[in-house]
Amino acid sequence: QVTLIGKSIGTLALGHLITSHPELMEPRCIWLTPLVRNDQLRAQISEAKVRSLFVIGTLDPHYDQAKVAEIGEATGGEWIVIEGADHSMEIEENVMESIQALHRIMVGMEKFLFGGGR
Repeated sequence: QVTLIGKSIGTLALGHLITSHPELMEPRCIWLTPLVRNDQLRAQISEAKVRSLFVIGTLDPHYDQAKVAEIGEATGGEWIVIEGADHSMEIEENVMESIQALHRIMVGMEKFLFGGGR
């Protein structure tokens, strides 16, 4: 099983890979703070329809609730949306909430990758 993981601008590379390399044989993808406002990336994600986990914060400048819903509807992908997190997945001036957000992300990634049964 191939799993591709991209963060921020790296999600553009994921979009390219999943639409131009059919030999990858249906990879799983983890999209950390994807650039969902990028029309080409959204089209690539929707076209490929690979099993996906998306992680983004509501204060990320790339976050757009309508575009998140569009991708979710097109792919059936799983989402972890962290309220108040920025593009670095930090919650400003709140170290404990930032750590809790990272914990939530790691638990979600483990469940996505291993089914939560580890």
